[in-house]
Amino acid sequence: HPVEDIALCRFPANFDFRGVAARDRALPLDVFEDRLRGPDRDTELTVLGFPVTLGFASRMSPLSLRSRAASDLITFPQRRDSPRRTFFVLEDPSVAGYSGAPVCDLSIYRVGTAVMTGGGATCYGLISGTIGDNTGGKLGVVVPAHFLVEVVAAASPK
Repeated sequence: HPVEDIALCRFPANFDFRGVAARDRALPLDVFEDRLRGPDRDTELTVLGFPVTLGFASRMSPLSLRSRAASDLITFPQRRDSPRRTFFVLEDPSVAGYSGAPVCDLSIYRVGTAVMTGGGATCYGLISGTIGDNTGGKLGVVVPAHFLVEVVAAASPK
């Protein structure tokens, strides 16, 4: 993405990843929130990733972290030394291995304009890193899924 912390890497859908086709390990694009918005603060979110490479050995089994949004969308203004960044913050910090991990509400199922609870997923963003201070406190930073949808649309054949 020209401004946000999102990149796209292409590989064949039948690419074998530890004995399983990569397409069978990927989230479908339609679960990614395409509007620029963060989740409600009372929604339980699940992050799936491989902190400090756990769950990535012989059998790929991501670890889950449950959290809630601690903010709505926040935008840092663009400065000369850094780009503008739009993100939301999780109550819990991230650690190495969760970078790029999806942040999902696993309790929502959408069909057209109907929204039902249970049986579906909405991915609100991807872990981008942490914000910390000199007290040791840290918060997880999530780049909204909207920017991933933009990158995929820009890279798709017209």
